Amino acid sequence: MKLEIVKTQKRNIDVVTAEIKSLCSEARHMMLIYAIEIGRRLVEAKDILPHGEWGDWLRNEVEFSQSTANKHMKLFEKFGARQISLLGAELNSETFTNLTYSQALKLISVPDEELEDFVKDNDIEHKSVREIERLVKERDAAAEKAAAAERELNEFLKEAEERKHKLEKERQNTEELRNDIREMKQELEKAQNEAEEYRRLAEDPEIPQEQIDRLKAEIEAETKEKNAKKLKTAIAKAEKKLAEAEAARQEAEQEAEKANRQANEESVKRKSLQEQVDKLRNELEKSRSESLVRVNILFENTQRYIDEMNILLDGVPDGDVYRGKILDTLCSMFELTAE
Repeated sequence: MKLEIVKTQKRNIDVVTAEIKSLCSEARHMMLIYAIEIGRRLVEAKDILPHGEWGDWLRNEVEFSQSTANKHMKLFEKFGARQISLLGAELNSETFTNLTYSQALKLISVPDEELEDFVKDNDIEHKSVREIERLVKERDAAAEKAAAAERELNEFLKEAEERKHKLEKERQNTEELRNDIREMKQELEKAQNEAEEYRRLAEDPEIPQEQIDRLKAEIEAETKEKNAKKLKTAIAKAEKKLAEAEAARQEAEQEAEKANRQANEESVKRKSLQEQVDKLRNELEKSRSESLVRVNILFENTQRYIDEMNILLDGVPDGDVYRGKILDTLCSMFELTAE
């Protein structure tokens, strides 16, 4: 790096510093654009090559490792526009315009539907790589907690729905048993009435019937009584099943009520979790504000030191080898700070 310094008219150090930072930022941004376009062509090459030749082609033709190739392809899939415009390569959103290569790599795991808002809400372009990594981890942890709560709630709701179906089935079975018992009681009453009528007719002296007819009536009456006994037994069994079905229905209702209580408790837990997440975000926002105050103080101190170094460098001859090394080191420091 060679700096042309005009002795007769020196520029303000703030202007020079701003230009250096701007150039470093543009260089890092162009690195992302180039990486995305390399990724675009790697995706194309992988589609062209026969199966099994991808790894050899990477090593022999473009000297890329599999890991490096994957990063470039992921950057293209995540940030690259699907088509190249007349102006050249473009990002798929203006929100990503000022991101660097290193910043973009840390954002690959953020879901596509959340990415743009995540970059805006967290002012990612002004964050260091370490800060972005922390924010992504916090986002992933909060998302996992919310997803776990959602899964648990859905499981409770599913169980409650199953219990509801079970309860409905038990109610139907109970109603069917009640109908069966009602019909059997009606049949029993009818049989008893018929048996009583046969006895009355057989014993009535005014009815002129032969002995055989009376005997026949007695036999028929006995048959009716036997059938009635069988019907009584069937009714007893049905009533027992009804009692069992009623007990099962009550148990199912209790289980359904328990499931509803658990679902309500889970809903409260989920609301509490959301409040905790919101509180964490507020604390993070407050922490970021406090950090900015400290950064401003450090920046002012750094600016003062740069001014002092600039005054001292004025006394060093232009051809001095250490003068150039110091200027190169300053540029590197600004680049590392910006990342």
